[in-house]
Order: sequence, then C-alpha cells, then structure tokens
Amino acid sequence: MKNYESPVRLLAIVFISVFITEAFIMLLLSVLPPLSSWKWAMLDAALLIILLSPVLYFFVLRPLMQHVSKRKQAEEETKLAYSELNQIFNTAADGMRLIDKDFNVLRINETFSKLSGVSSDEATGKKCHEVFRGPMCFTPDCPLTRILGGEERVEYEVEKERTDGTKIPCIVTGTPFRRTGGEIAGIVEDFKDITTHKQAEEALRAALRTAEDEKLKSESIIESIGEPLGIIDTDFRFVYQNKVHRDSFGEHLGKLCYKAIKNREEICEGCQLAECFRDGNIHTKERVVLRGEGPPLYVVNTASPLRDSNGKIVAGIELIRDITEWRQAEEAIKHAHAELEQIFNTAADGMSVVDKDFNVLRVNNTFARLSGIGKDEVVGKKCYEVFRSSECHTHNCPLTRILGGEYQVEIDTEKERNDGIRIPCIVTAAPFRGPDGALIGIIENFTDVTERKKLEEQLLQAQKMEAVGQLAGGIAHDFNNILTAIIGFGTILNTEMNKNDPLRNYVKQILASSERAAKLTQALLAFSRKQIINLRPINLNEIIIALEKLLSRIIGEDIELSTVLADEDLTVMADSTQIEQVLMNLATNARDAMPDGGSLIIRTEPVTFDHEYIKTHGYGKPGPYALLSVEDTGAGMDVRTRDKIFEPFFTTKEVGKGTGLGLSIIYGIIKQHNGYINVYSEHGKGTTFKIYLPLIKSGIEEEKSEDLSIIKRGTETVLVAEDDAQVKDLIKSILEESGYQVVEAEDGEEAISVFNENKDRIQLLILDVVMPKKNGKEVYAEIKKIMPDIKAIFTSGYNAEIIHKKGILEKGFGFITKPFSPQELLKKVREVLDSQI
Repeated sequence: MKNYESPVRLLAIVFISVFITEAFIMLLLSVLPPLSSWKWAMLDAALLIILLSPVLYFFVLRPLMQHVSKRKQAEEETKLAYSELNQIFNTAADGMRLIDKDFNVLRINETFSKLSGVSSDEATGKKCHEVFRGPMCFTPDCPLTRILGGEERVEYEVEKERTDGTKIPCIVTGTPFRRTGGEIAGIVEDFKDITTHKQAEEALRAALRTAEDEKLKSESIIESIGEPLGIIDTDFRFVYQNKVHRDSFGEHLGKLCYKAIKNREEICEGCQLAECFRDGNIHTKERVVLRGEGPPLYVVNTASPLRDSNGKIVAGIELIRDITEWRQAEEAIKHAHAELEQIFNTAADGMSVVDKDFNVLRVNNTFARLSGIGKDEVVGKKCYEVFRSSECHTHNCPLTRILGGEYQVEIDTEKERNDGIRIPCIVTAAPFRGPDGALIGIIENFTDVTERKKLEEQLLQAQKMEAVGQLAGGIAHDFNNILTAIIGFGTILNTEMNKNDPLRNYVKQILASSERAAKLTQALLAFSRKQIINLRPINLNEIIIALEKLLSRIIGEDIELSTVLADEDLTVMADSTQIEQVLMNLATNARDAMPDGGSLIIRTEPVTFDHEYIKTHGYGKPGPYALLSVEDTGAGMDVRTRDKIFEPFFTTKEVGKGTGLGLSIIYGIIKQHNGYINVYSEHGKGTTFKIYLPLIKSGIEEEKSEDLSIIKRGTETVLVAEDDAQVKDLIKSILEESGYQVVEAEDGEEAISVFNENKDRIQLLILDVVMPKKNGKEVYAEIKKIMPDIKAIFTSGYNAEIIHKKGILEKGFGFITKPFSPQELLKKVREVLDSQI
C-alpha cells in the first residue's frame, strides 16, 4: 500500500486546492464590481482547470507517480541486495579482496582485515603488495599477472605477511573480476587461513614421532620404503610424502590430493581414502595412472586409517605399489599365450598333450579333424581310446618309450578313428615337462601321410613300369637283330625253294613264328613307350565312328555296342593306328569279361584338369582333355587284379590263353601320347576304363595314300655298316640278289675308311644307328663333309628314344626298323635312291 500513499495524498491536495480556488473566486466576485470580460475569462479558465483536473491526473500525474514509485522500489531492492552481498562479503569465513588491473585494492572484507591486520579504510586505494605481502609479489606467478595472461583460475599455497610481521599460511585462489561487457577489470582473491591445518600436520608429525616403535618414528625408514607412500588428512590434503612418492608424482604437501594428482575439483568417485575415513577399514584397489604422453602406470593402492591416541582417525596412509612391469609381463605372457594358442590350433599337423597316465590334456583343431572327435570330447579320455594304433599298450608306445628315457620318438603307423577309417600317420613324440623340469607326459605330433602314401605308391608303380620298360627296350634290340636274320634268310630260303619241296612248309612255319615274335617285340616296345609313333591331329570321334563296325564283329552279337559321343569335335595329337589298337584291345577284354553277353558303351566328352582335380587324383597337368570312356557290364575285377592290370605278362587267363600284354600295350600307348588311363571296377559290377588325351586346336590334315608301286631292281653301289654279322650278311645277300653292288664295314671308323676308298662309286649308305667306335649319325656327318649329296638309310632294333636322341628321324633321312623283310628293305632302298632330296 505504501506505493500508492503519495498519489492519493497528491490527489487529495489537488481537490482541496480546487475547492479553495473556487471559494476564493466566489469571494472575489462578491467584493468586486460587476465582472468585466477579462474577469469572466479568468473564471472560465478556473472552471476549465477544475473540469480537466481528473484527466490530467489519470493520464499524466498518475503514470508519472507510478514510474517514480517503481524506481524507488528498484532502488530499495538494489540497496537490499547490495546490503545482503556486502553482508556475505564481510562475513565470509575466508579473507577476500578486490583488486583492479593496476594492483590497487578496491575493497576488502572483514575476514581479510583480521588476517592482514589492516582496516578497510587503510587498505582501500593502496597497492595490493603493500597490504598483505607475499613471496609471489612482483613475480610472473603473481595471481593478477596470471589472470591478465589468460588463466581463469589461480590457486597456490603461500605465507602472507601481516603489518606486524606475522606470517600466516594461506591457500590463495584468484578469479577474474569482469565488467558488464565481459572485460577483465581486475581480480577477486580468496584467502583461506590454513594455520589450523598446519598445526594438525605438526601434531600428526609429533604423533608419528611418539609412536611405540622407535623405528616407525624415523622418517628415514619411511623414506626408504621402495614404494610411493603419502599421508593425507581428513580434508584430503597431503601432510606427508616419502621420496619415492615425490619423485613419482611431484611435491604436493598441503595440496588437495584429488586436485594435485587427478586435477579434479572434487573428491574422486570411489575414493579409497573416503571409504577408509568412513568405515575405518583398509581398502585396496588396482588402478591406472595416466602420465601425459608416456605409457600408463599400473598401480595397486592401499588406503589404511591413521588414528590418534584416542582412536580418532586423523589421516589416511596411502601406499602405492607399482605393478606396471608385472602387468606388462602379464600382458606379454597373455600375448605370447594367444600366439602359441593360435599356432597350436592352426598347425597343419594334429597335436596332442598326454600325461603320464595316458590322459589327453589338450588337442588342436587338426587333431580333432583327424580323429573325428570334437576337442571337448577328447580332453580327459585315454589317448588309446581316441586314436588307436597297433603301438598302443606295446613297448613301441611313444609315451612308454619317453618314460623309458628316450628324448624323441618317431614311428610310422596307422591310426584308427572311431568310425573305423584308418589313417597313415607319422607320429613324433617329445617329453612334456613342467616349470621345474619334471616330466609331465608327452607332446605328440601327428602328420597325416595319406597323400604321401598315395604318391609313393604311384611312384613305385611308375618306377616298376619304367624298369620293365627299360628291360623290354633292351631285349628288343638284340631280339630284333636275331629276328631280322631269321626273317630275312627264311624269306630268301622260301623264295629259292621249289614250290613242291616238302621242306617248304617248315620254312613257312619258321617265318610265321618269326612274325609272331616280331609282333611280341613291338608289343614290348609299345608297353615301354619306346616305339616310333606317327603323331598327327585326329578327331577322336571320327576314329570311333570308323571303327564301330569292326568292334561289333570283335565283341559278337550277344554284346550290345553303343556310342555316346561329344557334340563337338575332339581333336588330339595321336597315332590313329595305335588309338585303334587301344580300342580293339579294350573291346576284346570286355568281350572276355562278358561270356554270357552284356553291353559295351564307348563315350567321349571334353574335360578340364584344374589344380583341385590334380591334387585329388594325384596326376595330370592343368588344361583341356578329351575323355574316352569304355564301359562294360562284365564280371569286374577285385582290388588285387585292378592294381596289377597294366603290368606286362599279368593275365587272369589260363596258361596258353594269352600273353597278358594287351592292357600293358594300352598303358604304354596312352603314356606315349602324354595321356592318362585309369580303371574303375568292382567285382560283379563291371569295368570302366577312362582315357584322357590332351586336346589341341590344330586342324586335321588329310592323309596321303601310300605309293604301292612295284619294287624295282638296281645297279648302284651301297655301303653297308652293321656290327651284327648275320644282319650284315643278310642285307648284303638281299641287295646283291637284286643287282646292287655292296661294300661292307663292321664299325663306324671302318665305314668312313671304306667310303674314302670307294667314294667315287658309292651312291647309298645303309648304317646301323648304334655301332662301336662311331654311331651311324656320326659316320653320316663325316661322309657328308666329303660328299654333301650322299644318301643314307638308318636301321635299328633299339627303341624310339635312342633313335630320337641320335637325331635320326630328321627330314630327308631314310629309316627302317628291325626286324624287316627283304621286300621292306628293297622298297626303302629304291625309295631313297629315287628321291630328289
């Protein structure tokens, strides 16, 4: 209501004034003579003022009076707030003073006056260092200097000197004093008197000195503690630090522990000291201390209460044990363990750890895969229950041998899984020892050698086949020389004998047997892959189509023949005659396997060998192949027969019913064509032969028909160089009977000498490829230097490999293989002599 007292009073005065004025005018009118015009004007003005006075009041006087009232109210509130702040300022427990930027004291509170011994009037207007001087005055650490330098808060512990010379320990906190626009006008300083805390520290030190154990009283013993140790009072200020603590965390006596160490403004969450002060118990906790850019410090904090003689907790002892090295070692061990665990579980070989009682302690992933049992199921079982072998419970058991003193054991064995599958393994065992070196058990390493065994078997088979092939090739040479003489002289004898001669029949039998022997020799060479082949691009499908009728006659009417050929042409580099021989031999075998009839299917299709196929099957080179399959529904083969099927002279037929060379010839032919052959058969389920021949992209050339002209006689002179006397005599006899003249030589050097003596009349050389002293190619090279246009025919009973090595089958060279008939020799002689090369 007091806000409205002045306006009401003013209104009353206005109305009273109006009535007084009106009364005065009426009195004046009664005294004065009759009114003149100006008098009436004055009267009208007075009446107008009376009438307008309410309007003036509500629209002018009243708002003006309200504004004045509010301003007075604000002034009263400001005075009240200022009074309150001034009261707070002056009654604050800490000393406070306000300093401008020129170091002038603007005002101080009563606590500051008591601390400094200077009254407010005496302090105001003086320089700050003249009022309450400290060691930081006129230094870069001066709070005002630091605040003007940009710091928002400055706190430090210092001793301030009163006017009477007394020094008071204080904690000084400085903050910026800003104007309304935010500009720094000075600094507000807060002075906390810590004299009591210092006295408490001294009392605490005295308590330590009076402890019952004299050694504990000695600060040197505490200083010698190898771990950081600090004593913190119940206000959380450091009252003591040993040397290790100071070296590790800096000098912080008198400072708040959470601010000095953690740079925090309040007590740390989960503070052990706070818990210690609260319940009086010892608290231990592991924590990480960050050290700027350096690596973190791992510590274990132990906080225990320190009590006075009355049992009151006056401080806490904080012991910090550095476990950084231990933690780093632990991490290194964990890292190393993880690495070893990864290596253990990713090892290509199976590994197990077995104790001395045959219990499995642990296994790796490969072992679990090999044994077919999960890792969790294996651990705890006996080793012989998991992966059994013939060495279990014998003197050759790896664990038994290791316990017997052996350092390392290696055995080649077969391990049996729970599902009955046997896996060939090489087991290597070594002692497993504890940290003290005592033998705990063994560590076993299982190397699965299944693939290696397959490769070894394939290698042994290949070596066996190669050895037989080498033997066959060596026999063929000498046998061919013998057959050449038998066939040659037998043919001459047969020609010279009378047709009615009773002995002529015997000669025919000799020639027939010789022909069979020659074919046997060729079969041996075919198996050994040493015969000469005529490779050219052929369409495999066309070979099968052309041979289909002949194969039908070979297998008979009770066996159904069908062909399933690829839609596209399958062009391979092959000798068509030998591929036909392969098909006829396979058809013959199929017929013998189906005495009661059945079906024979010939298929062709393109396939590709990739690295996965080669790895799985153990043979082949990457690339496209033509697959030729020959399937029958016959009796099939057992495992023993299937393993030996391609060996020469192996046969399931009775004695005298076959040589056993049919499939070995096929094997040799396919290998010589850089192909592969496999057989798939089970007893009673038929047989399938699969032949793979490399595909090519070359076109197929038309085969030229052979010239079958009649053999002509001759008169030329021929040099025959042959180390086999019978073959040499045969060739001489055949040539001389046909009108040729012959000069002879037994070795290479003699051939050159004979040629030099007769070079003017010799037109043709017949040279054995392999001769003593100089071979046929060397003889030809020497003679060619003398007579560049000399013509030559080479003969040999050796295999094709040697012929190729000697470089005989070059363009323009004549060649004839032993054994040969007189007609074949005469035809080749005439052919070379009549050639234009």
